[in-house]
Amino acid sequence: MNVSTTQQLLVLALNNDGVVPTKEAMAAIVACGLFELENDGVADFKDGKARIKGELPADKEYLLPLYRFIEQREEVSVQTIMDEFVEGDQAGDFLAALALPLRKGGYILGEQSEVVFVPTAEAKREFKDYAVQAMDGKAPMTQDEAALLTFALGAGLRDELFGRAELKDKLMVELHGRKIELFMAPEAKDAFESTFSEIQKRFAPYVVKYVAEH
Repeated sequence: MNVSTTQQLLVLALNNDGVVPTKEAMAAIVACGLFELENDGVADFKDGKARIKGELPADKEYLLPLYRFIEQREEVSVQTIMDEFVEGDQAGDFLAALALPLRKGGYILGEQSEVVFVPTAEAKREFKDYAVQAMDGKAPMTQDEAALLTFALGAGLRDELFGRAELKDKLMVELHGRKIELFMAPEAKDAFESTFSEIQKRFAPYVVKYVAEH
């Protein structure tokens, strides 16, 4: 199956109890879903407001809770979306929409009727290994891969993905006002920096604001 950026981020964030352990991580997952909606031309985000501008593709049904929430309101504050989907009434349906297809694909343990989503060790390793290969220059640093790495940083998963001390090169980025050193092959840098900068400018502030206020 084709596993999306948001779904990969969920697998990386879930712990062995099937829980997204921090509000920072959950906020990053919601923001990643919003990024996907915009990147696919489905939604528009301007002046802190979200609007639907296109049909949700059939292969994006895992984002249906987000899509419907925005569509039913014509225009809605992104911060309202964060409030509802991070720890509010919409959080459970959103997680289920992301995780149930992953369970069918063998990335999440258990039966379809279960509401606890424990990722397989193989799934975590697969998504982490590909991200590391992109950082090493052994796989393309696509926009999707750069987005996954950026949102993983925002989710507090830096130590899981970025501790690449054996690499010879490094990249300094600023996240939430802090300088962070990343070890990354030179050929991966430009592609990563472009996507990182765009997400930091347009979507990271929603994560920061949510975490600061809750």
